[in-house]
Amino acid sequence: MKVQTEDDITASIVGPAHLTERPGPVIGLSRKYVQNCENLLFQRPDDAIVRGYDKQTERDMALPDNFLSNFEPLTRFDAREMRDDAVAFSAFTAPMQQLLAGFADQPDDQSPRYVVSSANPRLVGGKPSKNPRYLQQRPDLTNASATAAADLAMHLQAKLPTHAPLPIPVAPVMPAPDMGPLPAPPASVPTLPPSVPTPSVLDTMPAIPFQFTPVPVAPVGNLFPRK
Repeated sequence: MKVQTEDDITASIVGPAHLTERPGPVIGLSRKYVQNCENLLFQRPDDAIVRGYDKQTERDMALPDNFLSNFEPLTRFDAREMRDDAVAFSAFTAPMQQLLAGFADQPDDQSPRYVVSSANPRLVGGKPSKNPRYLQQRPDLTNASATAAADLAMHLQAKLPTHAPLPIPVAPVMPAPDMGPLPAPPASVPTLPPSVPTPSVLDTMPAIPFQFTPVPVAPVGNLFPRK
């Protein structure tokens, strides 16, 4: 299982392999270690526009004290229309259903006057925004018991006592999950793929084909001749 623990602001260091107490043969390669400097992760939930698909986002956005950006403010009339469309409304996960239904049941003059749905980005010029965002509480902090269990399992696997430091080096470098398609560049501008992650086999299908959308770049000499 992969749990995101770092985002935009990360402290990192590169050191020799022998710095870790993990037993076994030491390969003569340096290791990179990272430590998050944030308690919140700035997420872009593109897939949440499909009701019920992004269960984590729906769970997060149903919690109080959220910071949201580029989501459409829905009135109680909007929420009631959504709730009364039973078939479409049932596609939401339970937390989002409870949030919207609870808001719809309140009197019109009760505060707050608006609610947001994970499937309703803000309308800009009549079209849904392509940049919805929210701040997510770090999963490794909100689910402390699972984090502790994972730490214990890694110590057992490494045959180390639980009090021993066990820094975990960076392994695969994966592409950003929100790397969406870009507008077609002019014919005079060549397109090149972004850097390839290693190993790419750790990504999942069918997501991986969408990670490698060509990105337009300015011509730089003849570094990449085409046959």
